[in-house]
Amino acid sequence: MTTISQIISLIPAYLRFAIFIGMLIVAVSLTVLLIALQLQKKRSRHQKLHKKTIKIYRPLLFQWLSGETPELPKPTADLEPYLLELWNDLYEKVEETERLRLREAAKKIKLNEIAHRYLDGKKLELKILAIITLGALKDKSTVKEMLELCNSDRPLVRLQAIRALLGPAPKKALKYIFDDVLKNPERPVNYYLKYCREVDRKLLTDYLLKRLKQTPEEKLAQLLPFLEAADNTAGADYLRQHLQTWQNEETLARGLRVLRRVGRPQDEEIVLEFLSHPTYFVRIQAARVLGELGSRQSLDALLETLGDGDWWVRTRAAEALANLPAVSMEELENRAETLNDKFARDALYKALELKVKK
Repeated sequence: MTTISQIISLIPAYLRFAIFIGMLIVAVSLTVLLIALQLQKKRSRHQKLHKKTIKIYRPLLFQWLSGETPELPKPTADLEPYLLELWNDLYEKVEETERLRLREAAKKIKLNEIAHRYLDGKKLELKILAIITLGALKDKSTVKEMLELCNSDRPLVRLQAIRALLGPAPKKALKYIFDDVLKNPERPVNYYLKYCREVDRKLLTDYLLKRLKQTPEEKLAQLLPFLEAADNTAGADYLRQHLQTWQNEETLARGLRVLRRVGRPQDEEIVLEFLSHPTYFVRIQAARVLGELGSRQSLDALLETLGDGDWWVRTRAAEALANLPAVSMEELENRAETLNDKFARDALYKALELKVKK
């Protein structure tokens, strides 16, 4: 009697291999199909619960935003995550007065208790959602937990925890923000800068100026952008006081960049000195500042800078000239004709051409 093993042995090796590969492909395909079906089922359920939450709670929350106080039903367990998402989405889109109403609505449905439960969970996305919610609610009872999460080895958890602290414990949050920025100089500060604008300006200004005083000059460049969110007068005063004493090129360039946003026309004379700085990117920032704050007083210095050996310096100087008040296009065109340096003429003509197009 012929056995299965004997039959298999009669099949050529290459054919047996092909059959094995074929079966393997079928098995993998079936596995992928099952996974896809599971994901589709999960997605459909998510969409269904999301729509249900919007249908029930969005009209009610909009009524709260308008000043009414309709009854808010307690969410079932399966709707809780979607309610947190909906509430946070609305919270991000409205002004502070309306945010106060949303926080009142959150008290009615005990949104903080829901968020607390997810804070202790293992799912990362729900933990982050809980942190964001508690931060928006400015829940002071979570300060200890948030401080612990500020040291998390998960970047998203850490960043959201720091943001959440800005409401109930702004000074502690600012300390973590500035520590994190100084430890990670390659990390963009725009994320933190955005949320620092929500902090009381006087508190931010006082704390920032204190921290700047304690920071070595070579690291100041990382903290100077936060002066844009602080009191502009205090920020400009700080820069006027220190720009002429700093030696570090990165710090000087960053200081000039910030001065362009918070400075006043009276800073023109200080900035003019930096058009002759030995470092090209400091000269670039000086030209950009004069394009915002300069007057006719800067005309000759900027015309001279058009002969700079660096293309970017020439370009920024030309743009600054085109933006100077009380200096007409006709006058600049006449001055351009007297320039012997071809690159200087080209830079100025290009800047004037761009200004006309605007």
